[in-house]
Amino acid sequence: MGRTTDKSNYVELTDEFLKTWKPDFQGKRNIYVRDTVQKNLLCNASKKGSHSFGFDYALKGVHKSKVIGYYPAMSIQDARIRVQECEKLVAQGLSYDDVFEIERLPSMIYFLENSQGHIKIGKSNDWVNRVKQLVLSTEGVRLIGIRLETDIFNETRLHNLYQAFRFTGNEYFVDEKGFIKQLITQAVVYNVSEEQLNKMIQSQERVIYHK
Repeated sequence: MGRTTDKSNYVELTDEFLKTWKPDFQGKRNIYVRDTVQKNLLCNASKKGSHSFGFDYALKGVHKSKVIGYYPAMSIQDARIRVQECEKLVAQGLSYDDVFEIERLPSMIYFLENSQGHIKIGKSNDWVNRVKQLVLSTEGVRLIGIRLETDIFNETRLHNLYQAFRFTGNEYFVDEKGFIKQLITQAVVYNVSEEQLNKMIQSQERVIYHK
C-alpha cells in the first residue's frame, strides 16, 4: 500500500467524508489520504469504489504500509484502534512481519489479466494478500494462475523472456501471440515438470528472439 507526504492529503476521516469522497484519479489506480486524528492511519480509494484502511509502518529503515481492513465492514473508529494496537507493537521494536504475523512462505509466481487481456507476471510470499490488493484496486483485473517460484520458473527469467511484449513504464505484457497463455496452461493447468517447463521456456526464447 502506497504512502503520501503532501499535507494536502491530510483529512479527518468521517463517515460523511468517505461516503461522499470522489477523488480525481488522473490516471492513477488509487488515491490515498492520511487521517488527521490518528497518526499512521491511511485510507485508500480505488477506482472500483472500495475504501481500504492501512497502517503506515516505519522502523529501522523499513517503511511500508499494510491493509488492515475495508470500509464500511471496518468502522473508522475500529481502524483507529487497530492502528493504535500496531503502534504499540512497533514501539516494542517488532518487525513488519511480526506486527502483522506474516508467515514468510515460499514465493509464488502469479499471473493477473486485465480487461484488455494484458498479463502481469509477479511474485510474492504473501501472494493471497498481494493479489487481493491488486484485484480490489483495479477494475477488471483477475487472477488467472499461480505456481511455486523455482530456479527454473522465476519472475526475473519470465520478465526477461517476455520483455519484447512489455508496455513501457507498465507492469503488464501484451500477449497477442499467446506465448504467456501457453506457458500458463502448461505450468498451472497441467502442472508439468520443471524439466518440461525449462524446455518450453527455451523453445519460446528461440522463437521470440530468433535464436
